[in-house]
Amino acid sequence: MRKNKVYWASHHDLYPEQIDAIESVHGKLDIIHERVVFRDPLGLSTYIDNRQDGYVYAVAGGIHYLFAQQERREFFIFETHPDKIAFRSIFKVSEGTITKVWGAKEKEEAFSVKT
Repeated sequence: MRKNKVYWASHHDLYPEQIDAIESVHGKLDIIHERVVFRDPLGLSTYIDNRQDGYVYAVAGGIHYLFAQQERREFFIFETHPDKIAFRSIFKVSEGTITKVWGAKEKEEAFSVKT
């Protein structure tokens, strides 16, 4: 199935810099923002299963990421900078592996978010 949108599962809006990063990975696609609460460890996995027509980016608790990775679901997460409001990388979790698909090299500065 061809994926033609991005699902952003978060209580937070995307920053323009995050949208630019997503578009650099997938091209220009519709972004669907859904404010989701995952109520059990398999919540993210179920969410992904119901959105096979798009790429899922999620902000979730660690247990949700772990179960979705163990269940071999595909999703994307932003790595944040530890010291400021900034995003350093995008990681793709798929088939039990984690791959950096976008972002600064280890010695480069992460891009800052304009607040």
